[in-house]
Amino acid sequence: MLNADTSKFQLWNWIKDLKRYGQVESLVLFCLGFSAGLPYLLVSATLSAWLKEAGLEYSAIGFFAWISLTFSIKFFWAPIIDSVRFPFICKLLGHRRGWLIVAQLGIALGLGAMSVLSPINDIMLLTFAAIFVAFCSATQDISVDAYRIQAVKPEMQGIVTTSYIAGYRVALLAAGAGALLLADSYDWSMSYQAMAGLMLVGIGTVLFMKEPEVQYDIEHENKKAEIWCDKHWPKMPNKLRKVVAWAWSHIIEPFANMLFRYGKFIFLLLAVVLFYRVSDIAMGNMANPFYLALGYSKEEIAWVTKIFGFAMVLVGSAIGGLFIARLSLFKSMLVCLFSVIVTNLLFAGLASYGQDCIDVVENCAPPHLFWLGVVISADNLAAGASNVVFIAFLSSQVSLAYSATQYALLSSIMTLLGKFVSGYSGVVVESVGFTAFFVYVSAWGLPAILLICALRYWCPFSFHEVAQETEDDTKSDKSLRPQES
Repeated sequence: MLNADTSKFQLWNWIKDLKRYGQVESLVLFCLGFSAGLPYLLVSATLSAWLKEAGLEYSAIGFFAWISLTFSIKFFWAPIIDSVRFPFICKLLGHRRGWLIVAQLGIALGLGAMSVLSPINDIMLLTFAAIFVAFCSATQDISVDAYRIQAVKPEMQGIVTTSYIAGYRVALLAAGAGALLLADSYDWSMSYQAMAGLMLVGIGTVLFMKEPEVQYDIEHENKKAEIWCDKHWPKMPNKLRKVVAWAWSHIIEPFANMLFRYGKFIFLLLAVVLFYRVSDIAMGNMANPFYLALGYSKEEIAWVTKIFGFAMVLVGSAIGGLFIARLSLFKSMLVCLFSVIVTNLLFAGLASYGQDCIDVVENCAPPHLFWLGVVISADNLAAGASNVVFIAFLSSQVSLAYSATQYALLSSIMTLLGKFVSGYSGVVVESVGFTAFFVYVSAWGLPAILLICALRYWCPFSFHEVAQETEDDTKSDKSLRPQES
């Protein structure tokens, strides 16, 4: 009887967690996730399909993956987003909302510019426009992550992260299947113009939502740093003193804070972040060229790989959020990573099954759409759960005082190796074929499993379940900040 009562109690707790998805915070993060996810495919996989149709070689398409490295170096300008207020707009809307509007307008402008350019005649201009979109999108990511960490209570982080991922995936559906269907029905110019218009979702959300109540007093911290500089270097010129004070408060302190908390194990944490998503990211740039090489039409790719698998993304994201709320974060990370490795091997099986089509054998029919649907569904289920769990893990490592800078550092490192490897994906495919490529990509997940286990053994406090300021965190902040005399 006790076991039955306990089971009913646990079931009721899971139901209560599901109800949280309807709260305002979840809906706002869903829309911000949509705005953040929309540009990503338009400068990566969807752009690759456009370039493939225009006649570019696989190796050239592969190098375009390096445009997405912009997302991996965003920590360079994250301190500026964290500490500098954009003129007029930030005064009108607030710090986080102001930067979000600026970034979103930049994305819409960049996508509009891409829509009037040709991959054949304007390849350099198209490249620069894509880089501009990626830069604005990375800036938007910095602001969204900082807003989520500052505005949402710790116990809601898992739920809103799931909502964010769900919105992000809806955007991937629009920028993937939607863009392909529009390109198939009209042309690529119309497709990219429509995507630029969809940025209104994010702009409207920012105008509706409130600025986070938790504010970091930028001017006060800068003043304290200036006083500290005056005390130790009294002869320092005034302008140089302001620069040093700003650098201390917004560059040195955020990174020193993490180093103070983790000590020598900081390198182990960064290694986990570096390797966790390589297996998932490295194959992304070759996905659409792979489907086209198998002989599927753009319409079939849009309906099966995007829409059919979309439901599994939402299910996977919800499962990831519930894992965070009810299960161990460490176990959730291991299970999700293992599932990503397995689904990449399913792609290798599909490539082997359709090898004749890839080799352009006469009268070859592509594998049945059912098998493509199975592989895509499994991949999206694993990716949805994995993304939610890992974002929650990254959020739990961040100090609220330096949310934008520290999270930008971790999320940049998260994609750095995967994007670098992805840049050579076309070269690998041309050398060894798609089957060996997917096996090679899967193998990148094995070091991540070992690193997670090592981090759990040597640094167990890194798997605390919610993002919050710990006592040690507060002490480290106070010890590192210059004090007023």
